[in-house]
Amino acid sequence: MHSIDEAIRRRLRSELEAGSAGIETLAFAEAVVAQRAYALGAPPAERRVDGSVGPVAAKASASELRIVDQVIGLLAGAMGASSIPRSARELADDPTLLAAFFQNLDLLPVEGGPSMDRIPLLVAAALQELAEIDPAP
Repeated sequence: MHSIDEAIRRRLRSELEAGSAGIETLAFAEAVVAQRAYALGAPPAERRVDGSVGPVAAKASASELRIVDQVIGLLAGAMGASSIPRSARELADDPTLLAAFFQNLDLLPVEGGPSMDRIPLLVAAALQELAEIDPAP
């Protein structure tokens, strides 16, 4: 998986330390941002001066910054009981981000207490939103 830019990592750390999600969610948030920003699991390629192709040097892109804002907002929404339905709808509207949340749940601390249970609850609520949007025949 592609590594996120150090500036993005610092921003995530700062936002999580200051917010209700807590620093314990850093590994989860980093993985979600990286997976959403590089959905196919590989960094974008660039053509070098010598004609060879290789990975783009990691640097914060506009899409990574947008995704960071979105992830921070969703994590904050998961911590407030009244905002879970709104956050679930937002997460359900971006299936790639929902997949990243789902696939990285194992990075959340097991002993994180009730607040850590709210993130899987958000994912479950988003999956329920999808089921209501597109019910099975």
